[in-house]
Amino acid sequence: MSSFIIPAVHKVVPFIKTGPASVLKAVEQAAPQPESLAKGGIIVRNHVSGINFGDVLRRIGQFPYPTESGTVMGIEAAGVVVASRNPSFIPGERVVYNSYPQGTYGEYLRIDNTFNVAKLPDDISFETAGSSLVIGLTAISLFKAHEVKPGQTIVVWAAGGGIGQALVQLAKNVHGARVIGVTSSDAKAKVVKEAGADEVVVVPHGAFNGKPEDHPLVKRVNEITGGRGVDAIYDGVGATAFEASLAALGLNGTLVQYGITSGPNPPLDTMRLSAKNNRVQFYVLAHDLMRPGGFDSLSTELITILQKGQLKVPIFRQYKLEEIAQAHSDLESGISHGKCVITFDN
Repeated sequence: MSSFIIPAVHKVVPFIKTGPASVLKAVEQAAPQPESLAKGGIIVRNHVSGINFGDVLRRIGQFPYPTESGTVMGIEAAGVVVASRNPSFIPGERVVYNSYPQGTYGEYLRIDNTFNVAKLPDDISFETAGSSLVIGLTAISLFKAHEVKPGQTIVVWAAGGGIGQALVQLAKNVHGARVIGVTSSDAKAKVVKEAGADEVVVVPHGAFNGKPEDHPLVKRVNEITGGRGVDAIYDGVGATAFEASLAALGLNGTLVQYGITSGPNPPLDTMRLSAKNNRVQFYVLAHDLMRPGGFDSLSTELITILQKGQLKVPIFRQYKLEEIAQAHSDLESGISHGKCVITFDN
């Protein structure tokens, strides 16, 4: 079952209560042991765990699903199998996986159901895999929610963030689209251009109080497209981007949302969409991961994309588990322009 020695205790970051980043603390818990494994289960020693905005939403109580006190935080990691009762996974094999609700902010994790675990090829590092899984799967799936065709023009909000940069890269490298990236500062604009965006619009954080047609994004979109508007918009911002997004869409254009970092959208009278035959969709990756074979097909596609170099996720900073409060603060404040990850001493 295992030739690895697992310590009696390990460090984790559990969810205890909602609140600011400072509520998160690394604590010691009993480590999962091989004798606790049911048939089909494995234990993974984590090397890298990604930190995602969904983790922030869980911490502040805005995640769609409640989190029980004591649940370990985190949803993605890469590491090594150290114990197994599953013939598909052998101790010593490298893996990358998604886990919810019991999470990845810990040195070890027992995984009872391995449908969200993929083998990790030797030519992909733990850092690449642990930082790319949720970002990559989300970006791939968002382009399935609305398929972008070569030559179409799209907008990517928060293009300087992890998912935003992934959307820019895949739009260019896989789908052949023209990309307008929206970001909040000149410093991030440089990052967005380096990711491959054709145009970058800087829109500072906060609400825009003017008419939607006077919004900097809408004005630039009209200049670039000759007033036609764009084919699709991918938005993880929510409230402060919503009206500008609707105004920037062209005929039969689609707004695909996947986050609400600025707060929930204002109410929408769907009759407004009839003016340009527009569509609005809110996408949640978890639904695709829970369908039979969903993780396998998406992770296989992601691994191929990573091996081809079509997606490179820059790491903003690597944190120790004891620095988790700082990591959440950096992500929540918007200062990060890349992925925040936890690295473990192994």
